[in-house]
Amino acid sequence: MRTRFVLAGVVILAGCSALKSVGSAIVQAAAATPSAASVVATRAERTGYRETSTYDDVVGFLDVLQASGAGIVQGSIGRSSEGREIQYVVASRPLVRTPDEARRLGRPIVYVQANIHAGEVEGKEALLALLRDLVEQAAPNVLDSIVLVAVPIYNADGNERFAPQAKNRYEQNGPEMVGQRPNGQGLDLNRDYIKAEAPETRASLAAFDAWDPDLFVDLHTTDGSFHGYALTYAPPLAPVGEAAPFVRDSLLPVLRERMRTRDGFETFDYGNFDRDERMFGAPVAGHDTADTTIHAWVTYDHRPRFGTNYVGLRGRAAILSEAFSHDPFERRVKSTYAFVREILSLVAERRASFDRLARRAAAGPATGSMIAIRARLTRSPFTAAIPAEEMERVADSTRLTEPGVPRGMRRSGRY
Repeated sequence: MRTRFVLAGVVILAGCSALKSVGSAIVQAAAATPSAASVVATRAERTGYRETSTYDDVVGFLDVLQASGAGIVQGSIGRSSEGREIQYVVASRPLVRTPDEARRLGRPIVYVQANIHAGEVEGKEALLALLRDLVEQAAPNVLDSIVLVAVPIYNADGNERFAPQAKNRYEQNGPEMVGQRPNGQGLDLNRDYIKAEAPETRASLAAFDAWDPDLFVDLHTTDGSFHGYALTYAPPLAPVGEAAPFVRDSLLPVLRERMRTRDGFETFDYGNFDRDERMFGAPVAGHDTADTTIHAWVTYDHRPRFGTNYVGLRGRAAILSEAFSHDPFERRVKSTYAFVREILSLVAERRASFDRLARRAAAGPATGSMIAIRARLTRSPFTAAIPAEEMERVADSTRLTEPGVPRGMRRSGRY
């Protein structure tokens, strides 16, 4: 599994090998806003993206959408630790109501999850808006080719722990009040897919077993690096099976190009800048440990406690989506909306590829074949440009220039 690269002398850890040189320009995408005829708007849309949806907002949005005659089925995959129903919605044309009906329809099933970390709120808003726009559209769209299972507010309890963004999501540019990262028990749900300690995780695993989705999409926000991308992504980093190379080599390069040319957003392989080699147990040879130069672009590891990696071990495709935390909230919603929309379109086009992947996963490894039981990150030479924004000091070291920026610093807009 190739997961590490060197870019112009900078060590890069990434989930994909198909990397290209990119510029630092960021293009404003066309707004993904509801039409005048839409029966319902999200809380983010109603407030000019100053606020994000509460649990009751999400339930009310879905209730209004279904009452309007939209072709959706609402349900619950289970209950949170505090007893809240974990809402899901199924959308397709013709409408299916159960996993058995979906399998008989013979289309790829795409399971999109948002709000596993409840301070990372744009996935929740983008998924609600996209679901509404798809079911309200009379013209043919992806719902004629796939089955969409949407879980817009997975960490329902964490969502209700509203606090100022500066407390719950310091390295993020709005909105003013957001939920917290862990669930009501204090557990990080995206570290729980193997031990399944949380009731939310057990409900999610049961939903995976029931629907057996061909593609799982998990929507997040980055944790602070000032790079030049509206959104970063990763395939499953599972060391076995065909899911990881399929997503890495066949899907993500196409999505990156479409996001740039059709939606106006620059995207890249998920990671964060790092200044040493701590993931490898020791500093880079020859690097001064006091040096502040960026030496690495670091992604996460292959362990299946992460949702997308867990799904990869099931032999199914998965995509991690990470909106850029320093973009304004509205832009993060729109980049996530565009990314999920492009994913659904690509799945509709590549139905045969997903069918083959599912058949091979169901067949299991051939007798006598090698199965990886361990994995490690490795280095591969690579040269490209990753835009890193220059930061400027201000005279007052205690001044907060904008949300998500360290005190005493301001963004320059230069890469």
